[in-house]
Amino acid sequence: MGVGSIHVSARGALHYSLVVVCAGHLLVAPLVIGLPLRLLHGPNTVQRFVTMQNAMPSMAATPIIARKYDKGFSYAALAVFITTLMSFFPVKLVGRLLDSAG
Repeated sequence: MGVGSIHVSARGALHYSLVVVCAGHLLVAPLVIGLPLRLLHGPNTVQRFVTMQNAMPSMAATPIIARKYDKGFSYAALAVFITTLMSFFPVKLVGRLLDSAG
């Protein structure tokens, strides 16, 4: 079955680019934002808030914006859906890392 330019098989295998988008959004972004904040020694509450905000799933308005500019609506909708499903584990992981760091 095809959804826009993303192909999902009956087994649920997702196109590689969607996996990269989800991993980047849910794992890499919190690290890229969180580590420099940690090094700046800012207020702990600010560090936690900004890092956790970056570990959250994609913004629900992303497909709306994509449709408005005629840019990959199906891909954006599927990315929001998948990042929402996959967000539980990275959010818990980032939360635990922040708790253990101080």
